Amino acid sequence: MKSITELHGGTVSCSSAGEGQGSTFTICLPRMAGEGEGQRGGGGEDDAARQAQQPQSLSIMVVDDNADAAAMLGMLLESSGHRVSIEHDALRALARSTALRPDVFLLDIGLPEIDGNELARRLRGQPETAQAVIIAVTGYGQEQDRAHSLGAGFDHHLLKPVDFQALSGLLADVSARRARARPG
Repeated sequence: MKSITELHGGTVSCSSAGEGQGSTFTICLPRMAGEGEGQRGGGGEDDAARQAQQPQSLSIMVVDDNADAAAMLGMLLESSGHRVSIEHDALRALARSTALRPDVFLLDIGLPEIDGNELARRLRGQPETAQAVIIAVTGYGQEQDRAHSLGAGFDHHLLKPVDFQALSGLLADVSARRARARPG
């Protein structure tokens, strides 16, 4: 957990009053730009304008066999107001996807059983998930890796550790498009 926290610009510390006294572990993550602004009262037009600009909550499925990485990404997404489901197994993710119908999939490419590219192809082949936004979150960053992921049906290709501001920007775009597409 320490290395994942540090990759996201955070810190991990621990302390203890001594043997038999228990331990305290603290994880601190940086606040996203603009987060927490306007939460001390105010109201009025500024709050209304801010709410109009805030992205709508999305349903997101994170698929990564690294449990710590998936949990950390899930926590960051939930703290941004999204609804998150996490799977560590590609075939289980595929099975759950038809019922959950996420707006966005964040897939690791280096998955066991079937890799993320094959999972993306299968998601594109299902009517329930064919229109979802599929984003690779992977350690594979060569040009041929990007070409393979786009050919498999990914919309975007992000490298680990994920730049959360870049991901947030992509998700805000998805949210805005979905809001424009909704009637009334």
